[in-house]
Amino acid sequence: MDADPLNVQTERLELGGLRIAYAVFLLTAIGRVGELVPGLGSLPLAKITMGIGLILLIAKWKQLPKLPAVAIPFWRTALALVALAVVTAPFSVWPGMTFQFVILQLPVMAAAVIVCCKISYTWDALRGIMRVLVVAAVALGVAAILTFHGGRASAGVSYDPNDLAYVLVSTLPLALAFTLTAKTKAKMLVNAGVCAMLLLALLLTSSRGGLFGLIAMLAVLVLIPLRRPPSGGYWLPQMRKSRNRIVLPVVGLVCASTLVWSYLPAETRERLSSVLQLSSDYNADTTNKDSRSAIWERGLTAALQRPMGYGVDTFQMVDVRMGGKFRAPHNSYLEVMVELGFLGLLLYIRMYVLSWRALQRVRKRLLAIAPSEEHDQMLVFGRMLQVALIGNTVSGFFLSMSYSVLLWVLFAAVSACVSLVAATAATAAPASSSGTGRADSLRSTPQIRTSPRVPIGRRRNAKKPIAGG
Repeated sequence: MDADPLNVQTERLELGGLRIAYAVFLLTAIGRVGELVPGLGSLPLAKITMGIGLILLIAKWKQLPKLPAVAIPFWRTALALVALAVVTAPFSVWPGMTFQFVILQLPVMAAAVIVCCKISYTWDALRGIMRVLVVAAVALGVAAILTFHGGRASAGVSYDPNDLAYVLVSTLPLALAFTLTAKTKAKMLVNAGVCAMLLLALLLTSSRGGLFGLIAMLAVLVLIPLRRPPSGGYWLPQMRKSRNRIVLPVVGLVCASTLVWSYLPAETRERLSSVLQLSSDYNADTTNKDSRSAIWERGLTAALQRPMGYGVDTFQMVDVRMGGKFRAPHNSYLEVMVELGFLGLLLYIRMYVLSWRALQRVRKRLLAIAPSEEHDQMLVFGRMLQVALIGNTVSGFFLSMSYSVLLWVLFAAVSACVSLVAATAATAAPASSSGTGRADSLRSTPQIRTSPRVPIGRRRNAKKPIAGG
């Protein structure tokens, strides 16, 4: 029996409201629009929009698809980290800061992850979330370029140049994915312009950690294949040798970087060029208490003295106890190790490993089923999520961003992508093994749905695929 049209329309509006609320949350929590737009700084937009989103999510919880089994490893690891932060809180060396984090910041991060996974039950929804992440980065990049008057580019009050570089590095691959999957030349040019702008803003931050992340991403883009092999087959011997390395986009990025480099201010080029002479940089001087080497040395010593951790969000107090000057760790991995112990560090690294391996399986599954426009988009975005994780991993080594909302939304997007592809592969026909190519595969599966997780209000008995695919 068909659903009541009025109820269907109401459900669509409620889900649309949930997605809008989440988009505003991301723009506020990651894009810092509250700081960039005059008059909005005094409003707690992130908490308001997340509160609205949670109310709508709870109201529609039972109607939304359940998390599949393939996402369980992600959730178990994330829950273990949350439990570790809560259990060690009473033993914190700075109880006030730890409990403030557990009560105020941790619930927001958890809600951001849960909402992302629950509303991404269709490819369009997940793609929309990644689009919002790019828009947030664009807002920051434009603000940084417009307010740049020498020195190092920054945006808003909360982001220093290094933080800004971290956001731009993590979102640049997603912008490149939109460029590669654009349907028209006009959209491709617009998205390419976005990539160029993000690249310019990244270089203007003069962040060496961001530069290392960019170099790592370019290396990964060269070394791993991106698109589907030309024949559409995955198991053919000749396809195993195919290495489509998107040379043209990488060459384009390198050329754009070279062109932009020549127009960068002299002080920016001088700072970025210092990566070739790190031994002479003040950060390599362990006798300087403000250098990163000295901070890392004190942090490592503290971690060895108390392997269980000192409590979440306490690194600066630990630095003082070890003879420092209340400095941030400037290293996400050291931050987790000192605050949550060696177990916390293992769980944190496990999130990256799980994400990378899961995206590898996503690619194999997509190559093993009949090709379509949506599947090809998933292939590109799956690879670009891996590239974003590489850039995030490298730049995070020089920044204290282990509790960044952006990082955990990326993890959530990976989990949602894995779940979506698993559901798609379960109902899609296998790819043609005869090597006849994409056209034959599409003709042989005319009734296959590319979005098996049907939106609310449209759940009917789907037609069974023709026997034999």
